[in-house]
Amino acid sequence: MKKLLLLTFLTLTLNWVGLAQVGSSYNFTQTQLTYYPLTEDIVLWSGSFQYETPIEIEIPDFPFDGTIYNSIFVSSNGFITFGSAPTVNNTKPISSDEDYSGAVSAFSGNLTPAITGNPQISYKLDDDFFIVQWQDVRRYLVYEDIISFQIILDFNEGIISVVYGGDIASGQNSAFPQVGLRGQTNNFPSHINNRMILINGGNWINSQPGIANNSTMYFRNTSPETIPSPGLTFTWTPQSSAPLLISPVSHDFGEVLVSTTSDPFSFSLSNTGIMSVTIDSAFITGENADEFQIVDLPTFPIVLDEFEVVNIKVTFSPTEVGLRNGKLIVNTDGGDFEAELTGTGYEEGIFDLPFIEGWDSGNFTENNWSFINPTSTWRISPGTMGNPPPCAQFHYSPRHYNYSTSLISPPLNISNTINWELSFDMKLSNYLNSGTEYFDVHMLLDSNWVLIDSFVNFFDLEWTTYTYNLDTLQGDVTRIRFEMHGEDNDNLNNWSIDNIVFNGEIVYLFELDPEHVDFGEVMTGTTSDPFIVTYANNGLNEIGVNSSVIIGDQSDYFILTDNNQYPFILSPGQSADVSVQFAPLEEGNASASLVISTEVGTFTSTLGGFGYDEYIGTIPFFEDWATGSFKTRQWSFDQTETNWLIQNNSGNPAPTARFSFSPIIEGYSQSLISPRIDVPVSNQKIALSYDLKLADYETSGTEWIKVYIWTGSEWQEVAAHSNNGNMAWQNFQYYITDYVQNETRIRFEASGVNSANISNWEIDNISLDFLDLPVINVEPMALTQEIPYSGTAVQEVIISNEGTAVLNYSITINYIAPATGNWLSVLPTSGEVAVGNSQIVQVSFDTNGLTIGNVYTAELIVENNDPDNPEVTISVTLTVLTSQNELVAKKIIIYPSPANQIINLQGINEIILIQIFNSSGQLIFGVENEGENIRQIDVSNLISGSYTMRFITTQNTYINHKLQIIK
Repeated sequence: MKKLLLLTFLTLTLNWVGLAQVGSSYNFTQTQLTYYPLTEDIVLWSGSFQYETPIEIEIPDFPFDGTIYNSIFVSSNGFITFGSAPTVNNTKPISSDEDYSGAVSAFSGNLTPAITGNPQISYKLDDDFFIVQWQDVRRYLVYEDIISFQIILDFNEGIISVVYGGDIASGQNSAFPQVGLRGQTNNFPSHINNRMILINGGNWINSQPGIANNSTMYFRNTSPETIPSPGLTFTWTPQSSAPLLISPVSHDFGEVLVSTTSDPFSFSLSNTGIMSVTIDSAFITGENADEFQIVDLPTFPIVLDEFEVVNIKVTFSPTEVGLRNGKLIVNTDGGDFEAELTGTGYEEGIFDLPFIEGWDSGNFTENNWSFINPTSTWRISPGTMGNPPPCAQFHYSPRHYNYSTSLISPPLNISNTINWELSFDMKLSNYLNSGTEYFDVHMLLDSNWVLIDSFVNFFDLEWTTYTYNLDTLQGDVTRIRFEMHGEDNDNLNNWSIDNIVFNGEIVYLFELDPEHVDFGEVMTGTTSDPFIVTYANNGLNEIGVNSSVIIGDQSDYFILTDNNQYPFILSPGQSADVSVQFAPLEEGNASASLVISTEVGTFTSTLGGFGYDEYIGTIPFFEDWATGSFKTRQWSFDQTETNWLIQNNSGNPAPTARFSFSPIIEGYSQSLISPRIDVPVSNQKIALSYDLKLADYETSGTEWIKVYIWTGSEWQEVAAHSNNGNMAWQNFQYYITDYVQNETRIRFEASGVNSANISNWEIDNISLDFLDLPVINVEPMALTQEIPYSGTAVQEVIISNEGTAVLNYSITINYIAPATGNWLSVLPTSGEVAVGNSQIVQVSFDTNGLTIGNVYTAELIVENNDPDNPEVTISVTLTVLTSQNELVAKKIIIYPSPANQIINLQGINEIILIQIFNSSGQLIFGVENEGENIRQIDVSNLISGSYTMRFITTQNTYINHKLQIIK
């Protein structure tokens, strides 16, 4: 295990780079001029075009944003770019973060040929100008659109113009165009010079500077005054004709050791224009400006004539670990130019024991070896040299006189250790046995180097292992130093070193396992399963353990259970356990630390987890597995091991939830369970639907998918499907209104005898939704009538719609006893009933031709579109009496007949309702009778004709009487 030792020195050099910024280096004007369509132009696209691949066109040198370009890329989407091509579907070139170096947008969008005109995209190039023209184009699917426009580059002045012309009209669409310039990036406002107009902002000639990189120009027929007039010209003029180029525009110094300094890096400042540029100053700003330094700073001001170049050097000296940022600013009479500076500080590692170096990495840097007076004579040996290869080697070449150079190990942690031992293998290949060349071995004692052994080149030495017992080291850190010194290294061929081992005995070794616990995702408001953390004494001496505690800002998210009695002594070889649980209080990442305090120090295990809020769905609820995960809406399982999975290459459409036969299980039941689903209060019906598919293997009828709904207290089975052969995708729908209350869940249970009988079940497009459905109510549900022979009577049935959709019904008559007849009729026989309304159906009885004294029975079948009650049956009973005249004589007297103005009634004390119907069956009069025996009815408002009077008795029987009125 490595520990990090903070060292603090790093240098850095930086080259000057000039960077113009379109946000401040171009002046904008808007004027009304004349639009001249191109002639003798080269057509890029015509006829049908949309999202075409951008075309690169070579042009004379053109300065843009501080850089000279000799080509541009034309997009069919109304803009051009510099440096590289945009993507084919880029319709927002100014706000886009694509990596082209610049863009000019005249009218960006998904452009296609207009319905009228001569649509095409073309260009024209001469010595002075480059012109791209979009003629008679429109935005995609906006058929009323038509517009033409040009982008013009002036090679002599560096001026950029956009001119609008031709027939211009806008359609009904809010995909407004971006207009303006974008520089190296989409950073606003430094690299953006764009225009905007709102619906109330006047017309295009009054455009305003953009307020963000995605500002647009309003173009819609609801405000026709905002469209540009033909000849409207937008112009961007560079502020200086002597552009300064800084190169490169950024530099990353890479990794540099903290408190050291990198080598210098040079930025070049070039005058690419035709006038002189005065550089007034150069300095560094930014978050970590003090860690970047300009070195060998020239004397300002500096005047650069045409094509002259000056360099500025920058170094990097990180003071902390991690990414560091700065910015080089060059101040000139033409504006400020900048270059981004980055670098990463790192700390030198301290190595724990045992430290072993066999040079297998093939370099000195892997384990942070360093040098004093480094020379190229040190190397990792090539080929077959080593014990075994490779090895570190001090070589005779290049030749040095009176030299001293050392190879030094990284810092080695010797705290909590004793009885240290150093061993290494060494070999000398001599050239002259001069006795003047030395190989010395040193160890660092506190801050001093102590000589351990010394070798001299009296003769060749074959590979030999040398071991040293070191019991005088002090402090927490030491290092190994191999020093080569002498009069002339040409007196030898090479010294070779291999298999370096430094170790010691651990006095106290207290270890915590694991050092990090990740609880993963746990729902807020719940508690994870316990995780056992073990600490052990793996050293030589007893260790006193004082306490255990969880600390950190989110320590209350974790629960510590520790049954150990503190303080206590942990003997060598003993261990103890504590239990930790994660109980997140809020959604998001949470962390804390478990700290065990001992007499030899504190030891920490970091704790982490992610709390997530429970997903609670609501109706309408829909699941098509498009996210590719059960976790997104928190579907769960009733088993820890399950054959349920997301199948990404199948579905209706893919992906889908699949129950697979594999691994094969017997006598199984595994359920896929939805999250909780809120059920809002509604008078609508609730429908559960899903698509189901079966790939069967053995048609056994023993394997099932059963569907359940949670009622609030138990699972209610809704459907069951068995493996009776392959089934292609099929939709199933069930009305479950009666099963659910304020909250529900859906459960799909895969169960059976042996999963090998199927290949798989697949479920997709699960929906729980409200539906507008009718609810029928019929009153009365039984009709009884007594009528004399050759008599008639009419009763009413009321059909009501208590649902949320139109009720459609039709009525048929089913004669029972006898099975045939024609004594019953209904009007109407079918109809529609609006939501919340009712409709009266007249049921007519006619005893003509029937047998006196007999009882006849029938049913009225009301078929309807209420899914819960699609067929309503009304029982009907008719008794044929002896004579209507006899009945009337006993009960009711009606006079005069025919009537004119008044009808007199007597003997009606058992009548509760009196009605009059016209010859079309329409009710035109009705009055309730509350036990009166005599009554007059005013019929003066009725015209001459035949009517039917209906008397409804207290027994709810109907008596009809033919009424004649003559005026």
